[in-house]
Order: sequence, then structure tokens, then C-alpha cells
Amino acid sequence: STVNELDDDLFISGVGGADGNATTGGGGTFYSIKTFNRFTESHSNVTSTSTILSPSVGYEIYLATTLGTFNATTVDLVGTPSVGQISSVQVNQGWNLVGNPYHSFLRWTDVTKDASVPNDYYIFNTDNGSYDFVSGGTDPIAPEQGFWINMLPQGGKLLTFNEEDKVSSNSSTFLRKKKTQQTSFIIKSNSNTFSTKTIINFDATASLKFDELDAKFLSSPNLETPAIYSFPEGSDVRLTKNSVSPNKESLKIPLTIDIPIQGTYLIESENISTLLGNYSCAFLEDKENNTLIDFNFDNSVTFESESGESKRFNLILSNSFEECQKEIFNNYSHTAKNKALSLRNTNRSLYIDYNFGSESNNSLSIEILNINGQLVKSLGTVSVIGKGAY
Repeated sequence: STVNELDDDLFISGVGGADGNATTGGGGTFYSIKTFNRFTESHSNVTSTSTILSPSVGYEIYLATTLGTFNATTVDLVGTPSVGQISSVQVNQGWNLVGNPYHSFLRWTDVTKDASVPNDYYIFNTDNGSYDFVSGGTDPIAPEQGFWINMLPQGGKLLTFNEEDKVSSNSSTFLRKKKTQQTSFIIKSNSNTFSTKTIINFDATASLKFDELDAKFLSSPNLETPAIYSFPEGSDVRLTKNSVSPNKESLKIPLTIDIPIQGTYLIESENISTLLGNYSCAFLEDKENNTLIDFNFDNSVTFESESGESKRFNLILSNSFEECQKEIFNNYSHTAKNKALSLRNTNRSLYIDYNFGSESNNSLSIEILNINGQLVKSLGTVSVIGKGAY
């Protein structure tokens, strides 16, 4: 098949087709189809309707019916479907854009490849405008779908697709979403539907440094999509999946956000029970607002932000009572609104002292609230009889 067979079903710009060309903001030609050069790690424009669409090569295509929308349509390709063994695909260190060569679903874990080639891959999610990280590669990849893989420093490996890699499916849709039980944090904008997810993975063999259990972050081509990612210890590699050991008693994981447009944003957690199954206290620290979100009681935070990259948040995890208390009481204000109240941290327990200055009797109502002022538990009332400390 050639690009011409896409151009007769889709509006394709920059290939010399019947639909003509769209222009960019600077007045140049907008190119709808791009390939990716795995050696230079850069995109190249497809400029002709006669360009052959090679099996197992990935292409990125910008779809639009108007300048702002795309109406779903059917694409028909004419020719002989790819069958049999296909072993012409080489992947190198870094990013590689690969395509399913068959007109059939296939399972990535069944594809013959070197042990250094990851079973994880990335797909573009048109709903949230970012790349979803698919861990383990067990979900079938749709017919002729493109996907990204990232190789660690062991390039020059050959992929071999075989008939046995195909799986049965009656679906006609491309894979765009992936469910996972891993703890993740999603940043969303209040002004559009775009979002990005970062994953915190627990593995006893993981280190704090960058290793094969981590996954690099892939930036969205959508300039309105907010981003969130973390960094491994001692590295500037941005991660979409950060694997850490649950055997560490305490962890502080910096989370960086990249905001495209000034405005209101939301960070919410997903599958937080996995995280709380490993750590008894879990906080999201907002260094700019000097606040903590306790994931035992809340799973999201809304904040205002300027545009640009900011190392604003820390994920704080601990199984140490002392460390949890230190984060709350050493770093954050706990001044009593009533000067008659004081707080003591003694023998791994918290005590509230109340100095009653009147000889009359009184009744105190005791409630426990979390950092956000939400009621955790009501402990009832205590009677105080006369002046003194209680």
C-alpha cells in the first residue's frame, strides 16, 4: 500500500494529494504524516502520495476533518496482506517507532526478539493527548497499529514477526487505553481534556538509580497537554515509570510537572491502595503552597500554576512513625488556634494538653481532622472540672 490509499479516505497535507496542503502558523506547509529515524532520533516528513507504507514500520499521522475536529471514518487499504515471517525490523538504542505488520491483532510478548528488547511499549491516547505506557505487553496490538519502544544501550537487535504471534479478536479499534493496578499519578487541566500519567512501581529488586525496571518519559506532540514525571537518583532522565523497592523504610520521590498554559490543574492518584499496601504513611508535598495531602484520606489536589517546568511536588512514603511525624510537625505549622492547647509527641503517641483557666466546669468536644480539615473521627466529649491542666 501507498500513502495515496490513505489520502483517498483522509485529509492528508504535505504529500501532493488531491486535498492540497494546510499551512502552519509561520506560513509553511503542514505535513500530516511523519516517520521516525531510529539512528538520529528525529522525525522526517512524508512528502509524496507514492511513498510505500512498509510493513512493521510505524508512522505518526495527524488526523483532522476540520481545523479543530476529526470525524471518525473508515480507511480501506488495497493489496495483499502481509503473511508469514517478517524479520526486517531492527531496533536500536533509544526510541523506535514500530508497526504491527499484519492485518490481525498480535501479542507483543510472543514476537521473537532479543532479551534486551523490552516487553513494554507506548501508544498515543487520543482521549488524553499523551502517550500511555503499556507494561508487560500482554494486551493485543491492533492491526497495523504503530507503537513506540525504548531500548537501553544495546542497539542493533532484530525483531521477527511470525504467524504464531497473531491472536484472535473481532475488534476493529486501535488500542488506546490500558488498565493497570500500579499506583499512578495523573495531572489534568481544568481547561481541556488532556492529561498525563506517571507510574510508581514497587519491585524488591529495584534501585533508586535508573535501571531496566524503569521506563523513560515520552513527550506528547500535543502542546496543550500537561506532563508529570519523576527522575531516578543522580540522573536527568525523565521517567514515566519509576520502579522503587518497597523494602526501603522511607522514600522521598520528587515529582516534576510541566505546565503548557497558566491555569488550574489537578493531580489525582490511581490505585493508591497498592501504595498504601507497602507504606503506612503516604503524602504528596506541595512545596510551593507548603501543604501535605494525606493519601489515607484524600486522593487528589487542585492547584494554580504558571506555565513551565517545576520540581514542585514530592511523594513521601514511610513505614517509620518517627519519619511520618517529622514530615508533619517539623516541616509544617501546627500552631494551636486556642492558646490553651498544646501538642506533645511522646513514646510514639500524640497527646493534647488543655490548660483550663476557669474555676467553672466545662465540656470539651474532641475531633480528629486531616491536614485538609476533613473529619477523620469524632472522639466525643470530655468534662473538665475546675482550673488546671487536662
